Amino acid sequence: MHYFFTGIAGSAMNALALYLKAKGHAVSGSDRSFDRNENVDTKQRLEKAGITLYPHDGSGVTKDVDTLVYTRVVESDTADRMAAERQNIPQVLHRYLLAEHLAKTDNICIAGVSGKTTTVSLTGYVLEQLKEDPTIFCGSKMRNFHSYLKIGHSDLVVIETDESGKDDDIISLVPPAYALSHNIARDHHSIDEIIPYFQRFSDKASKASFFNLDCPYISKLNRTTCKKAVTYAIHHSADIQAKNVQYFFDHVEFSVKNVPFSIPLPGEHNVSNALGMIAICHEMGYSLDSISKAVKGFQNPKMRFDIIGHKNDIWVVNDFAHNGDKIAAILKAVAPFAKHTYILFQPHGVAPTEMMQNEYVETFSKYVRPQDTLYLSEIYWRDKVTNPSISSKDLAERTAKGNVIFTKNLQQGVDGICRAVKPGDVVLVLGARDPTLPDVAKEILNRL
Repeated sequence: MHYFFTGIAGSAMNALALYLKAKGHAVSGSDRSFDRNENVDTKQRLEKAGITLYPHDGSGVTKDVDTLVYTRVVESDTADRMAAERQNIPQVLHRYLLAEHLAKTDNICIAGVSGKTTTVSLTGYVLEQLKEDPTIFCGSKMRNFHSYLKIGHSDLVVIETDESGKDDDIISLVPPAYALSHNIARDHHSIDEIIPYFQRFSDKASKASFFNLDCPYISKLNRTTCKKAVTYAIHHSADIQAKNVQYFFDHVEFSVKNVPFSIPLPGEHNVSNALGMIAICHEMGYSLDSISKAVKGFQNPKMRFDIIGHKNDIWVVNDFAHNGDKIAAILKAVAPFAKHTYILFQPHGVAPTEMMQNEYVETFSKYVRPQDTLYLSEIYWRDKVTNPSISSKDLAERTAKGNVIFTKNLQQGVDGICRAVKPGDVVLVLGARDPTLPDVAKEILNRL
């Protein structure tokens, strides 16, 4: 098959393009960012893999193309899609094509509002050390593999499974061999909307379904309707349960059935992420002792408790936390090790901020301690939205705490933190979508 990817620079698109190329298909594509000399690294990676790239003007969509692949953000009147329509070339939404090919694999699908990326990277890394040679589709760059995609030679695939509440999401389309339901919380859609997706997802796993009993919504899913149910938890009796948990700033230690584990990520949420990985690998036939040894050497994925540096006894961390649950998790993780925590948080869009405003206010009210300071930068790209319905200023006013401060931009927050931070403090730069956030964290570190 010859697949043409329009908008191939997108992370999900180029991952699938690279995967299909590695599996022997002909692949070509285009992206308007390449025409502007942007995303140079992505372009070079695709070309190095043997993928032919064309201008984003329809010229690459020729009669030898069997299928044009697109995503929801690619308009139907773009030159590539119109060229395909003129030539009667079939067009397929990326996720349908991904599901079609995943259905041919022995796949491990990891679903949850939080923790997917870390759990996928943990599971993929350990299975690689155990000589399974899996393909890994990850939502962030995996430091162990220097990429968000690791292509293996076996039929085993580990992948994040989107659950945003649409019938054409991966959680609905892919028939999983192993289905892990990690957690449910309000994010893109309401909890009531997405619970049925998790139930159907668990029910259709051909080998085993995994349930995090510490999540109240996951624990209430019907486990009798799946082929085999495996449970994991910290605070509840489960098949895989963490005991003797000890928390440190940059790692956690615990045991499962008297086998010790050390994971180089902090906080209770990362104990849960590790338990999900352990449950999967143990179900696949590996001993707890071999899993514990295999996890040594694991490095956290990019922007998941990414320690930018430690200077003058001040830690600076960048994290993808962008909803209430994720922000609460990281604040709880660092609180025991910080005299004061300085947080710079930028909400990632007007629509999600509007939907999650109550969760944000509740999280800020509960987890920003009196000695901490939260700088709420204006919502990412708010200035590009016509008549925006909400501002970060509204969140600050609703929280009504003197140490929750609205800033018009990130730089004001950076300046405020650099003026106030002292030895023994921790600085967190939190948010999604904005690619400059790691650089913002680096600027803070450089100014200490």
